[in-house]
Amino acid sequence: MILTELLAKGGVVMPVILVLSVYVMAVIMYKIYQFWATGALATAFIDKIIAAVADNKMAEAMNIAGNNKGPAAKVIETAINAVSNRALTDEKRIRIVESTAIREIRQYETHLRGLEMIANIAPLLGLLGTVTGMVKVFAGISQTGSGVDPALLAGGIWEALIATVAGLAVAIPSLAAHYILEGRIDSVRATIKDAVMCIMARSVN
Repeated sequence: MILTELLAKGGVVMPVILVLSVYVMAVIMYKIYQFWATGALATAFIDKIIAAVADNKMAEAMNIAGNNKGPAAKVIETAINAVSNRALTDEKRIRIVESTAIREIRQYETHLRGLEMIANIAPLLGLLGTVTGMVKVFAGISQTGSGVDPALLAGGIWEALIATVAGLAVAIPSLAAHYILEGRIDSVRATIKDAVMCIMARSVN
């Protein structure tokens, strides 16, 4: 009932802002599940792999990587396979590992651009609602002349304030989620890079 009333009094931009809010919440929930279900942040096993590689126990290192999930495990497994294949040049090994890393990381970057776009658009929609609300106020004042109807004035201001608040309420969590998710992805990417470089360096030695 309250939502219906807000949509009715918030002006023409409110349905659009509502749709954007549903999308933002859906993306946030999906990303939380994706990171959890795929073990994207699991990195505790990496030290064991590096130690096994340092001792030239490539089979053990491969077994550890294969028993773990997440992008780090898959990329490291690819790196171990690459360095174990003496027929490959260093350039080909790097290409293979980079290709796997890009493919694994890309799945976590989906919808981030959408969150960023909404974080920029939602306040503008709120501003648009504010402007349309004030336009109604001044249009009503111009029609009534000197006698200003308080109800009309309050209604226009009410519409302006609701639209502004709604736009910011969608933009803030969207922007926060974008930065948090992007930071997590950058952390995973850096961890993978460090581990792969260490594995390749130790395997050469």
